[in-house]
Amino acid sequence: MKHKIDELRQIKKHFEEECSQNHNQIEELSNELDRKDEELEQMKRKIKQKEEIHNEDKICLKKYQEENATLLNERTVIEKQLEVQVERLADRELRIGELQQNIKYCEGE
Repeated sequence: MKHKIDELRQIKKHFEEECSQNHNQIEELSNELDRKDEELEQMKRKIKQKEEIHNEDKICLKKYQEENATLLNERTVIEKQLEVQVERLADRELRIGELQQNIKYCEGE
């Protein structure tokens, strides 16, 4: 019977050691899990910052594209106005030449 009690005590002691090891492993894993959670939170913050910067960049790009389109439209309008003025000038110069010829013709009579 004493042998059986010693055997049971050995088994109990073995289980207690395993329990202690399990507690230690649980503690280590829990700490590791906490560290990973913190790393994940940091990564989420970094991603959010990058997304915010990216969104700001997209907004700026869109604004620049709109400003560029406006400037191109304004340039086209000015270009058309310039063409009209050049045509008017050419027409006026031609008309001046014709009038000068008429004046010379009339003065010669």
